[in-house]
Amino acid sequence: MKKAEEKNIISAAVLFVFSLALLTVSLIALSADNGGGERTVLRGDSSKVLSGRTDALIIGTQSQVRDIHPYKYDDDVGTYLKKLVFTPLLEINKEGGTAYRAAKEIIFSDGGRKANVTIDAERKFSNGDNITAENVKASYEWFIGRETSYSSLLANIEDISVLSGSELAFSFKLPDIKNIEVFDIPLVYDPIGDGNDRTLIGSGDYTITSMALYSDITLTAAAPDAGYKEVLLQKLNYGSFEEETEKQQADIFASNKGEHFDILKISGAYDVIESEQEYGYYLLLNIPDEQQRAAICKAVSTKKFFDDSFDQGVYPAGIVSAYIKAPNFRSIVSGGSFKDSDGFTVLCGYDALSLSVFEKLGEVMAKNGVTVTRILGDNDGVSEYEEDMMIYYGSYKQLVTSSDASGFFNTVPKLDAKDYYSALEKYLSERTDIIPLQRDTDYTAVLAGTKTDDLLD
Repeated sequence: MKKAEEKNIISAAVLFVFSLALLTVSLIALSADNGGGERTVLRGDSSKVLSGRTDALIIGTQSQVRDIHPYKYDDDVGTYLKKLVFTPLLEINKEGGTAYRAAKEIIFSDGGRKANVTIDAERKFSNGDNITAENVKASYEWFIGRETSYSSLLANIEDISVLSGSELAFSFKLPDIKNIEVFDIPLVYDPIGDGNDRTLIGSGDYTITSMALYSDITLTAAAPDAGYKEVLLQKLNYGSFEEETEKQQADIFASNKGEHFDILKISGAYDVIESEQEYGYYLLLNIPDEQQRAAICKAVSTKKFFDDSFDQGVYPAGIVSAYIKAPNFRSIVSGGSFKDSDGFTVLCGYDALSLSVFEKLGEVMAKNGVTVTRILGDNDGVSEYEEDMMIYYGSYKQLVTSSDASGFFNTVPKLDAKDYYSALEKYLSERTDIIPLQRDTDYTAVLAGTKTDDLLD
């Protein structure tokens, strides 16, 4: 796989902002136990939680309500609304986990160009109306007709057909490994049918009872087993982070690993949870010899190589996710030999971490009697490279072309969405041309003793 279509290698400064913006999504991603072990990096003391707090769950957000449809954005406000109010057909977390929500089953076929969806007959909208194929289609048409955070995903939809009261068929223009993300888009429903967008509801445990532009959102329980009677989404003042923390203004909020973590540690009232992000470092191989590729994979995919090369992020078990359970990259790759190798060239960026990876790569390869030659160059926007290897920073998704996606879907002619990422992990790992080296992480603060099961299920 020579493609490396990532267009922007994010600098450290921009990366912080990007990671912070995605952190709440990663909090939800903690719901799946994917074999990553303990990820709570700081334990809070519930005795230090201030008394007299409201019974409502207060979620501190970074973004604000930008218009009357905050659920059409995938910022942290939109993410929580999708989780609590506008439940999608399928929930996808950042760690290779999927869970059916409004759908009972989603099956991909025709080389990834089609997906048949069966609605869960037990699921209803918050007003008691049944979820039907017709109103699911209407929800997708609502999003397709507007500019939203999901527009690029929806642009690959060729057709949506209603097959029965509970079945739909989605047709895609091209096979793409991101097509599954189409089903993790909020479902919205107009119960009155008068076209008044302000009346849209979802199938989650909560409904929106009040909302003001550039202000807060109040959610009220619509289901008897909802975790809280009321949930407030309030913008946290990160400019006064220490003061907000002292007042314990919010129960859940994003934090960074520097000054914020130190403040939370002094407070003692918060659990701090580490979660993986989408981006990380990979070693890409442009080497035809399968045994040589396997040997390189085994040589660099060790905990020692990670510890020697990186001072941040997490040691990844797989390509799709750092925490994905076996079978994963580490368990799949085996064998390999450097026989007949006369050395390799490596395309390396100018950033410090890429240079660090190259240095450690050279040491490991030298122990196996193999030399590597560094070729410095910009690897942002590189679609093809002539070197034998490339040290790449970005998302694995940018490395999988439409042709690669066709190959993946053809390995599983009828692919259930619940098995999607485990099948993708197996397919990419067996190719032995993408080696996961490191995955970025970030932190979420949760007030000690806060009940979060309904958010993380």
